[in-house]
Amino acid sequence: MQYIKGGFSFRLRSNLDVWSRSFNESQILTLEKFEACKTYMEQNAVRAHLCESPDAYRYSSLSHIEILDPRPPHLR
Repeated sequence: MQYIKGGFSFRLRSNLDVWSRSFNESQILTLEKFEACKTYMEQNAVRAHLCESPDAYRYSSLSHIEILDPRPPHLR
């Protein structure tokens, strides 16, 4: 995504900000950070009272565990 954003900004040749900064810009470099982010995202539907548990939410990765991409090799 950063490649696309950077290329667009370069071609636009603007001195103004094109993209708004995220409130939480960080890279996931460790297994612990990966698991913490994954758990946070899975709990979003529960916190919003859309379901009782993350695996009960239709759009959760936990309800489609069989089709998930494998964990990136650098996080093993």
